[in-house]
Amino acid sequence: MSIRTVAVSTILSVLALVTTSDAQQSPPAAAPTQQAIAPYGQPLDLETARRVVAGAEAEATKSGWPVAISVVDSTGHLVLFEKLDNTQYGSIEVATQKAVTAINYRRPGKAFQDAVAGGGVGLRVLTLPGISAYEGGYPLIVDGKLVGAVGVSGVLPPQDDQVARAGVEALKAR
Repeated sequence: MSIRTVAVSTILSVLALVTTSDAQQSPPAAAPTQQAIAPYGQPLDLETARRVVAGAEAEATKSGWPVAISVVDSTGHLVLFEKLDNTQYGSIEVATQKAVTAINYRRPGKAFQDAVAGGGVGLRVLTLPGISAYEGGYPLIVDGKLVGAVGVSGVLPPQDDQVARAGVEALKAR
């Protein structure tokens, strides 16, 4: 056999393998169904915001964590803010941004943090306006309606998240 015949034969063999392996691949997985998202409701009132802050503050105090706690209503406007003694000043805006992210996008900030940490297409999150891609922000739901959100900042993101979840739990305990 000539070198040319061997080369053509090798190329044809490779093409046959590629075509066969492509044909044996399973079809792409179906896109995940979107989770039901609570509709926006009437903005929460000051009494409700106070319950959320009280729950969050109790958790922060128990752990000795100096944090800022923001509660926004369903329109994304600040209803109540509290800064514990010795909280770093940068956390004032961060806590509020975490709450605004949670209300505007109807999901916890950790969802964005995880998307960015996953890399690839998850990095597109960084192009969304007004995103805080840190845990520590949660939507507040009452009677199936999204009425506001809480955001916490001041310590490490998992600790901020723990304090914010305590605020959410205080709302549920009403």
